[in-house]
Amino acid sequence: EGAPLLSSLRRPVPLNPDEFALRAASAWVLDVRSPLAFQGAHIPGAVSIYDDGLPGWPGRLLNYERPILLMADGDDALAQAVTALARIGMDRLEGVLRGGMAAWLSAGLTWERTPTVSVRDLQSRLWDEQDAWVLDVRRDDEVLREPMPSASHIPLSDLPSRLNEVPRNKPVYL
Repeated sequence: EGAPLLSSLRRPVPLNPDEFALRAASAWVLDVRSPLAFQGAHIPGAVSIYDDGLPGWPGRLLNYERPILLMADGDDALAQAVTALARIGMDRLEGVLRGGMAAWLSAGLTWERTPTVSVRDLQSRLWDEQDAWVLDVRRDDEVLREPMPSASHIPLSDLPSRLNEVPRNKPVYL
């Protein structure tokens, strides 16, 4: 018995956008597209973990009991995600969005974007928006080496259990 051989891993079932949306209500939506693609448009509630983060971050951020739906750009990215998840025991992959984000958008389903700002723009915004909040999600050792005195610190791996500490009534910058 034991873990399945990587060569025998089955690919998640391709789901049309409506099927994917229905299942997303009770699953993790793991978006393994590039950070830039995720920032431009993503499914509400999706978790973005890309490339080098796949071997470790899903196990820290996602619950093993909940099924996973994947959003990937292309077969290579999908295969890489399936393999990386299997290596850490996350094998409840119940589907992949057929046609990717383009299909989701064409179906007229709700989507979100994640705006970004440069450091210079952030400085200006913090000056103008006295109520803005900066969240530093780096590991403790990284914060000790290069502290950000005005930022609140919650390591990314702790964030799911500490979301209640993140204000909802003011702009939050990561």
